[in-house]
Amino acid sequence: MQPPQVLAIVLASGASLRMGGADKLLLPVDGQPMLRRVAAAFHASRCVETRVILPQGADLRHRALGELDLAVFENTDAGEGMAAAIRCGVAGPPPDTDGVIVGLGDMPDITAADVDSLITGFDPSRPRMICRAATEDGRPGNPVLFAKAHFPALARLRGDRGARDLLSANAAWVTPVPLPGRRAVTDIDTQEDWARYQARAPG
Repeated sequence: MQPPQVLAIVLASGASLRMGGADKLLLPVDGQPMLRRVAAAFHASRCVETRVILPQGADLRHRALGELDLAVFENTDAGEGMAAAIRCGVAGPPPDTDGVIVGLGDMPDITAADVDSLITGFDPSRPRMICRAATEDGRPGNPVLFAKAHFPALARLRGDRGARDLLSANAAWVTPVPLPGRRAVTDIDTQEDWARYQARAPG
């Protein structure tokens, strides 16, 4: 049986407004910009294609991706919020795509193995299945894998709530996929988040 054909989109078109002037996606994590680290994890996974969604004119973010063989999309409606980035990413999926993983560019602990865990837990024969990363104790987080039946709804999202309402409306179809530690809920939004992340114990 052919493995699921899953597209990955990495949302990276936010303005980083809560970081006091710094671009959080360019902050160094283990010697590389955070965005590159996250994009590389998706690229190294079993996803058939990885799309990174940037705002227009984000030359430094684009440059940070380096030589990674990725599809970079410009989100012309970046000011609208997360929904516009999702709409941009799901437009024109590759043929025979079974699902899409929506990931966040500011989650530096997500690994290729974590992405693959979502794909392993995904059953394309369940038409509305959603696999959502969670902590070891079950707290829901990101990334999230949506079956292709949800593509039209993803393409209609509006505002800055991302896919939260879609997840709520399809709660019966959501399958938690526990990831090690707190990876599924570790993101960097503020200077305080960054300070805590830098001060964390190894591992």
